[in-house]
Amino acid sequence: MKAIKKGELSGEDKIKLKESFTLRSEVLNWLDGLRVAGAQYGTYKMSASTEATLFSSCFAVFLRELYKDLNNISHTEREEWIELIQNCQDRETGLFVDPVLKQEGKFNENLGRDQGWGYTTWQSTTFCISALKTLNGSIKYPFNFLGEWKLPDKVTSWLNSLGWRRMTWCNGNLAMFLGICLITDYELNNDERAKEALDAFLDWHDNFQDQKTGFWGTDRGTPINIGLYGAIHQYLLYYYMNHPLKYKEKIIDNTLLIQKPDGLFSLTGAGGGCEDYDAVDTLINMYKRINYRREDIKNALEKVLVATINLQGEDGGFLWAKRHRFGIKDWSKIGFSILQHRNFGYWRYSCVEAAIGQFVAYNKPRLSQGWTKTGIPATESDIFATWLRSLNLALISQVLPENPYAEIDWKFLKSPGLGYFDKKI
Repeated sequence: MKAIKKGELSGEDKIKLKESFTLRSEVLNWLDGLRVAGAQYGTYKMSASTEATLFSSCFAVFLRELYKDLNNISHTEREEWIELIQNCQDRETGLFVDPVLKQEGKFNENLGRDQGWGYTTWQSTTFCISALKTLNGSIKYPFNFLGEWKLPDKVTSWLNSLGWRRMTWCNGNLAMFLGICLITDYELNNDERAKEALDAFLDWHDNFQDQKTGFWGTDRGTPINIGLYGAIHQYLLYYYMNHPLKYKEKIIDNTLLIQKPDGLFSLTGAGGGCEDYDAVDTLINMYKRINYRREDIKNALEKVLVATINLQGEDGGFLWAKRHRFGIKDWSKIGFSILQHRNFGYWRYSCVEAAIGQFVAYNKPRLSQGWTKTGIPATESDIFATWLRSLNLALISQVLPENPYAEIDWKFLKSPGLGYFDKKI
């Protein structure tokens, strides 16, 4: 691999990428420090200053699995962790509900159109599906909440009703939640109704994918970056079900277009755990599936590699982003990038938006979609961000085998959704 210089991104001197064993030990030691002493095994705080929740317990499973560390827990510890997650499943509906975050009275089991409580319960259910499968645990109760969602007409009408211009990112998540639950129900029970609903789900996405971008919603006014952030969730299901994905060249073109001068893919600049993972996972899977712009993809990934390592905190975990106040150098870089970029209009919009976003988001706590009661401080490493940043290093290692982190025996999730990757492609 060619020498990677920090100067490619910031004008500073070369940095020495950490040896793989150093990175692995730092991350796992940091994670162990978040495990709640005296609590049931598998109880982890999301970050140093936030509480332990069902979400943080699941993310800890994923992180330890990625670094192939779950083999080091005892049978008793594994069973405790499984029980911790199983006990959060509601017997009546089959949904997994975090008791720490559950609202007073009843929770809404309906799949809502915004990031409300219904959204959160479907999301927690999909994470629990993956966590239990990873721990070799089982789902105790049937998914009664699916009910009418096993009707193809219901799936199609619901997808049609979503606001693909205003909330494409959110709707990409919502669609993934439904797809994961239908897949799981079909795999566990061989229920043909679930399979018919899945077929309708895929047919709708095949028919409404934008042929100019490869995303959804961009033909209805959604900016391409938001289109990608939504589309990745459907792509993951396409990969898992080995369903043909169209417009791969357009997907590559538009994903590369989104990369910022700092090497990352957040609209506000300076990184974003989800946004950066969305882009990296997409580029890796496209690289493996089609021979198109491969050198451009590798060059983009080299920049992501350096930028990702620069987001590791002193505690060993990873930050969601490193925001900063824009200065003269930043504005100069934006101006130069605008003049150079082949898609002048989008780049001008996104770079100015980045500057505004940096100002607004600077050092403000990050709200984690209802995963914690309080916001995660901007300067604090958290489990979800650390998992996604580590996932990016693992994925990049599948295309850049000469980088030091390819020495780690990465272990990806085998269940549909975030973290899924098939090394055999």
